[in-house]
Amino acid sequence: MFCAKCGNKNEEGAKFCTNCGEPLSKQDTKETVTPSQNYSSTSNQGGIRKAIKADAKGKIKSSLMGATVVYFVICAVISAIFGENIANIKEHTYEFTINYMSIISEIITFMAGTLFSYGLLAACFKINRGKEVTFSEIFKTPFDHLKEIGYILLVVLIAGAVGFIAGLLAIIPLLGLLAIIALIVAMVYYAPAISTFSMILADTDNPKDLSFTDTVKKALEIVNGHRVEYYGMALSFIGWILLSGLTFGLLLIWLIPYIQLTMVNMYRRWIGEKSFETNKTGLSNGTVIGISVGSFGCMAIIIMVFLTSIIMGIIASTGASKDSWQDILNKIEQYGENAESPNYNFDTYFNDLSICK
Repeated sequence: MFCAKCGNKNEEGAKFCTNCGEPLSKQDTKETVTPSQNYSSTSNQGGIRKAIKADAKGKIKSSLMGATVVYFVICAVISAIFGENIANIKEHTYEFTINYMSIISEIITFMAGTLFSYGLLAACFKINRGKEVTFSEIFKTPFDHLKEIGYILLVVLIAGAVGFIAGLLAIIPLLGLLAIIALIVAMVYYAPAISTFSMILADTDNPKDLSFTDTVKKALEIVNGHRVEYYGMALSFIGWILLSGLTFGLLLIWLIPYIQLTMVNMYRRWIGEKSFETNKTGLSNGTVIGISVGSFGCMAIIIMVFLTSIIMGIIASTGASKDSWQDILNKIEQYGENAESPNYNFDTYFNDLSICK
């Protein structure tokens, strides 16, 4: 059974929590479910998903939203500082400096995002268990768990190395195609495990002194049989994400904590810590995935048709022959080679394409 105060797992029949000493009630016993119950499929997938999200939505706290605002401000400051430096660089050091400054900016932004995500995720565990979390605790927690942060960075490094190798193989016609397909399949298969890996590390209420490989194995074990549920839950937020674009990203201040709280709730269900019951029904996880993938596919086809029609229209209106069209492609390639020059811009180059006039 799990303590309602601190979330610590205790032996069945225990009267007091071994972590905080809080008396354990019968409600704590009822809240505990076995992993086999959670791992079994359910006919009311949509209803369970709605119950998990409803529980998370009711627990969104001002501390989570405030921390999200601060994170956005930090990213904006980083962008402004490095953007100004890039804009003011000297002409003779242009190419080297802009790449150098961009890399530093990306590294700092990534590190800030990693620390913030870990702190927010750890706070979501506490809030979902009924505990209070202060604003400062969200930013302090990552620095108290540097080993866990190191594990997360190591996973990112491994994933980046695999992607880099696949990118190198992409230049080889047949082998490159197989490498890209394999990379996509691996991403789809391992993404839920990587998310679970982060949640294991961020569960600071129940610290687990596991090695890196043991944590990876545990994440793969927990997520086994739940990949469809994971993607069904993740894709169910697409509507909110699209809506946030209409608010110029302001909705993300509320949406990011909502998503994190929801994913933590789902993880707690997977490990048998909490059950969610509902009388409501909804779309199955497979249906949500199918609709989302189908929508993206249709959108991609529409964009491709639209771009093709524009290109064909340009060719038809200019009366460009095969040779003249090749000249256009050659000049576009030349523009790409000269794009780094501070005295060369797209408007000037476009005017040079006399063949399109």
